[in-house]
Amino acid sequence: MAFDTTIAILTVPEAKDFAKKTDDNDLAVFEAIVNGIHEIVRSVTGRVFPTTTYTNEYYDSAGWPDLWLINKPVTTLTSVYEDGVLLTADVDYYAYLSEGRLRRIEAGEDSVWTPGPRKIKVTYIAGYALTAMPTDLKMAVGAQVADLWGKQQRKSWGEISRSLSGQSVTVSETDLLPFVKTILQRYKRKTW
Repeated sequence: MAFDTTIAILTVPEAKDFAKKTDDNDLAVFEAIVNGIHEIVRSVTGRVFPTTTYTNEYYDSAGWPDLWLINKPVTTLTSVYEDGVLLTADVDYYAYLSEGRLRRIEAGEDSVWTPGPRKIKVTYIAGYALTAMPTDLKMAVGAQVADLWGKQQRKSWGEISRSLSGQSVTVSETDLLPFVKTILQRYKRKTW
């Protein structure tokens, strides 16, 4: 399996550093683990972290001043339409890109978005450049990759208990390390 840059939080060399992997032996297996962890992060948080273009996302409006985009941080806002009419930034709305929030205005004063289903259509770019991923997120992914790579190397992946020389060890297997779960909660997509 090739390394999937569309979901990557860490590069392969960064992941290898976390796992203390110094060679390219079993690289396909290692990349599969890295890709798998990236997929788990996407599933748990409901977010894609690398820079991605979102084209023609439709939003329902309840007639509030603020519209929250699904993905953030927004790096580029390409277009915003309301009821099929192209709006102009700083004239029809203010954009708070890092928050992923658009505030409707008229004549420089707060206003509201037209209420109704699929009234607003937005095209934008959101996410982080691979070189600008949040440090805590990279650390969490790296630690999880290192943990699974170590288990794969010890042939203990999925093992619950082992008996050796009359002694028994039981391991509590969890899907994510506890501190990784804590970090991912910070990035979980908010649902309204």
